[in-house]
Amino acid sequence: MTLKARWLWPLLLTLLGFSLRLYQIDKTTFRGDEATTIQYWMLQPLSVTIPQQLTEDPHPILAYALYRGWGLLVGQTPLAARML
Repeated sequence: MTLKARWLWPLLLTLLGFSLRLYQIDKTTFRGDEATTIQYWMLQPLSVTIPQQLTEDPHPILAYALYRGWGLLVGQTPLAARML
């Protein structure tokens, strides 16, 4: 079996999985933890988020910075937030 043939099926399955992940990804509204993530992590500046959440939320600071940076880079739409 050639190297090309060996990687063809995993590549096709990965592309199929990614396509299924994208299918209607932004059709439902934010709710629960997802809404909190968007409201506090992606929309607020880190200078506001981190002091508020350090005492209330168990997530590491890098998580806040990652979501904030992602939101600034690709946008704050449901599709962008769920892609991360």
